[in-house]
Amino acid sequence: MTPGITQPNTAAPVASGDWLAHTWRLVSWNLRLARRRLMGKILLSMLVVGFLGLVGILVLGYEFTSATTTSSTTFCATPAPASSDQPPPSGSQPCTTTSTTTAASQGQQEIAQLLTFPDALMLAGSYLTFMGLILICVLAGAQVGNEYGNGTHRLALSRGASRAQLLVAQVIAFVILALAASLGLLILGTLVGVSLGPLLGGNIPAIPADGWVEMLGFWLVLAFKLFAYALIALFLATAGRSTAAGIAGSLGYFLFETVALPIIISIALALSGLQSGAAHIQDVFIGPNLNAVLAGVSGSPLDLGGRNAGGPFDTIAPFQGLVVSILYCLAFIGLSYWMMRSRDVTH
Repeated sequence: MTPGITQPNTAAPVASGDWLAHTWRLVSWNLRLARRRLMGKILLSMLVVGFLGLVGILVLGYEFTSATTTSSTTFCATPAPASSDQPPPSGSQPCTTTSTTTAASQGQQEIAQLLTFPDALMLAGSYLTFMGLILICVLAGAQVGNEYGNGTHRLALSRGASRAQLLVAQVIAFVILALAASLGLLILGTLVGVSLGPLLGGNIPAIPADGWVEMLGFWLVLAFKLFAYALIALFLATAGRSTAAGIAGSLGYFLFETVALPIIISIALALSGLQSGAAHIQDVFIGPNLNAVLAGVSGSPLDLGGRNAGGPFDTIAPFQGLVVSILYCLAFIGLSYWMMRSRDVTH
């Protein structure tokens, strides 16, 4: 080394603190962005208001059914004309009254029980597996895409964070968001189920110990399903380095599984006639595998939708669905990390 000449420091800056502490700071930052940004507030409001709107529609259906219980029709026999040699009949003629009270009461009871705990959890879960998936795809796609659009990744990497820390922080943040969103909606469903449902005439049954375990598993699998679709948005937003790729791609995939895939399977069954083979087309997609896991944990001892989850294409065992879903999640995370590692930080 030449005396008097200072060699430039070419080493990358190192983040202060240990790896886990700095990663947790990045997790906190991601959660703060999701909570403080206007889009996050709008999506949360849509989730809550949409569920309350669904409850309101059911209450209106209950009131409509209640109005029909009062309808009745009375049929009275037409009196025969009195002859000249017979006196007119004394007393009133016999009448027959028909009413829809029994059928309407049954409809009322079904709606009231659906709004009663624990059936209200099934209502919240069904709503979450549709509207919740749409909103988590939008949130995750926007969250990851904005990092590339605003250059936040470049800033974090220049301050010493590694690509693995950035990705792990995003993944952990999505885990927390999925757990919080599913728990919050289930709590809202519980509040409806212990207040509104009994007010309408629903009965809260005795919950056995394994029933509480089932509800815990129901919550965790719902959160897992939200998390899996958030990873799809993460992967697509990372691949496209944009918000549009994350949101449009993940929503397009969700709509394909929801609308197009059942149609494709039905056409394949109609053309081939080999039901045992064509019905397994869905086995390679993540959505049906997640549905199989959800059906496996929500069938007994309480019926949270698992007993009625089967259908003509129900060919996936719960354990198989769990394994396939985990492999999908690991693949999304691994591919996202590979793309982050293979790119120049300046792009």
